[in-house]
Amino acid sequence: MRLNALFPTTLFSRLFTALFSAVLSTKILSAKLISPKALSTTAVLTFALSFVFGLMLPQAAVAADVEANAPPLSSSLPSPPEQTTEQLLILAENDDARAQFELGNFYLNADNELHDLEQALYWYTRSGEQGNFNAQYNLAVIYTSGQGVIADQEEAVRWFRLAAEQGDIVSQYSLGAMYANGKGVSRDLALAYKWFGLAAASGDRNAQANLVLFQEMMSYEQIIEGQGLVKQ
Repeated sequence: MRLNALFPTTLFSRLFTALFSAVLSTKILSAKLISPKALSTTAVLTFALSFVFGLMLPQAAVAADVEANAPPLSSSLPSPPEQTTEQLLILAENDDARAQFELGNFYLNADNELHDLEQALYWYTRSGEQGNFNAQYNLAVIYTSGQGVIADQEEAVRWFRLAAEQGDIVSQYSLGAMYANGKGVSRDLALAYKWFGLAAASGDRNAQANLVLFQEMMSYEQIIEGQGLVKQ
């Protein structure tokens, strides 16, 4: 169970992105430069629409919602419904990263007196420190939104980066958006291009569309730098 992704898009932008990226995704994924002349009219229109309809700019995280299709975790543990909280606690105290992550979920989503954001943060942190990318992603969303903690964009970037470096697509896209908008880091279009590029290579359509937009925003040298970072 992972917290809802940052940067939601409107229905219009989702449809527009799907159509636009379907036409251009082959060129993007091959990491070839797209001719500015060929894209100038379409890309400028896309760029303008993105600011109107929320395609590229990040919005506040909705940390209370739950993403249903989180990547499965590799573990010999039975599925969470088959485990009691006491069993999870025993495993978590013995440094089982999966159990720590599930215990964080339990405290975050529990009702009434069992709901405990401090305990959720504690167990997510222990799990994330052991490399659990789902916990790292949740911590990033928590620090971005300030749910139960003082919002800390730099700390959010740190956790997004840890998860993104493990190949988590949503974290890669989110880290690209942080660099694109200078949230928690200095604005850096080349690094934004890198993380959008990595997410795009895994099929993220919003990231694919953002790469096209960035062709118009960046200098030729910045594009070359960003493409080089994607290939590293």
